[in-house]
Amino acid sequence: LEFAVDRLLSFINQYNAFISNGEKYYQKFLIIVSNYPNEEVCNGKLPENFKDLKTDIEYSINKFNEAYDIAALKGSKLKDLLYGYSSK
Repeated sequence: LEFAVDRLLSFINQYNAFISNGEKYYQKFLIIVSNYPNEEVCNGKLPENFKDLKTDIEYSINKFNEAYDIAALKGSKLKDLLYGYSSK
């Protein structure tokens, strides 16, 4: 199977940038929600909804860090692809 390594690297870089931007947006949302001046009012009237919102944002941040991250392709696996090393 032959393919252009530079195209693969370009895709990986674009994918990583997309994932990083998504995580940053959710981090900003969490900062906004955490610093909301009327948080006590919301907790008094909609305690579960406000708590769920914060929990959902934190869950999304974790998902970007764990599920969508392709750490294996940032390290040794990528070097194996680039330089043709094999662990076999």
